[in-house]
Formats: sequence, structure tokens, C-alpha cells
Amino acid sequence: MTLALPNLPDWLAHRATTSEAREALVVGGRRWSYGELDAEVTRLARRLGALGVGAGDRIATLLHNGPVASMIVHAALRLGATLVPLNVRLSDEETAWQAGDAGARLLVVEERTTALAERTRLALPNLPIVSVDTLDATPESMTELHLSHDPAHVLAIIYTSGTTGRPKGAMLTVGNFWWSAVGSALNLGADASDRWLACMPLFHVGGLSILLRAAIHGFAAVVHDGFDAHAVKRAVQEE
Repeated sequence: MTLALPNLPDWLAHRATTSEAREALVVGGRRWSYGELDAEVTRLARRLGALGVGAGDRIATLLHNGPVASMIVHAALRLGATLVPLNVRLSDEETAWQAGDAGARLLVVEERTTALAERTRLALPNLPIVSVDTLDATPESMTELHLSHDPAHVLAIIYTSGTTGRPKGAMLTVGNFWWSAVGSALNLGADASDRWLACMPLFHVGGLSILLRAAIHGFAAVVHDGFDAHAVKRAVQEE
């Protein structure tokens, strides 16, 4: 007999209600409280909705660590969509194959990845590509947002390195991230004053898990553009 698990509440919306003023995200010299982050994610979700993204769709991204990369996983969840964060170090052939294999509805890029995306378009001419600047200027839709989530919903598809053949898209569910956060708390503890440094790419499961773990437990995620020894040392000492 298989027991159906109850839906999980939207963890970011919950934190915005219970810990509105608590710091949630630090990235690129900017800081967001949980209330501010919740509002930003709602706007991002509604802009993606205006571009035709909805429940069941897959949003591919070519983003370095930054504000949009830190928020889009929450926005995808609220749309009932799935995030496919692609490795920005891939070749255009590898990028096109993974985006096509995932069945991406949209590819979100930034200035540093525009050239790679345009080369990818040659293999996937029907894949819409939108920059973060265009996304920021897109009027918000009245798309219905989900604030309760099926644990079996695939929240992210992250591709393996493919060292022994074609990369495989690991399908990670809402429940996977939830129980990973629970396991982390049981192993390390969790406190509202905790601060987790994410200096690994957010297109890797380790980096992405920090963002979700922070929202689930209500502490702050400090996101760096990449690994820099001096920046990491300063963050450990000062952040």
C-alpha cells in the first residue's frame, strides 16, 4: 500500500509571513529580507507567466550566480514549472542537446551567456530565448500561483557530467529538497541566525540546495558569483 504524502506549503511564502523582516538573501552587494524576496519572486513568476510559462513547463537557464539565478527556482515552483539550470561552461552542442532533451519551454540568459545561447539557437530554432533585462521589463501577468506543492512535483532537472556517456537529467522533486533540508537540520542543526555561503554554482545541486534549505529553515543564503579565496575568507569573517 502506497501512502499519499500531503502537499507541502510554499516555504518562501511561509517565511515571508512568519519572518518578514529577517534577512533571506545576500548577493552581489544587495540584501533582501524574506518579505522583500517573496515579493521579488512573485513578480518574477508573473513575468515568466506573461511569457507563456505555466504548470508542467520546463524553464532552462544559462545563468551565473546572481539575483535572478537565486530567485528563479522559487518562481518556477510557484508556477508549477520545473527549473533546468544548465552549466554555463558547456559547449553550444552540449547546451542544445540538454535543453532539447529536457523539453525546455524557455531559455533564460544573461549578458555573459548570450553568445552561447545564440549558438544554441542554431540547433533549437524554436526555443524562445529571453535575457534577464528583457524579463525584468516584462509586464506582470495575472497567472495563478501555487502556494501548496505536491512532494512528487519535479522542481529541478540537473544533468550529470556525462563522463561515461550522454549526461542524464536527474529529476529532483519538491520532496527530495524538503527531506534533504530536514536531514541537514538533523545532522548539523538549524537556527534562524545561521548563514550559509553558496560559492559553488547554482546550476549544481549543492548550490541550489543551499537556496532551498535556507528558505525552508528561514536563515540567510549568502551567494557569491564564484569561488574566490579572499572573498570567501572575508565572508566567513564578516558575514
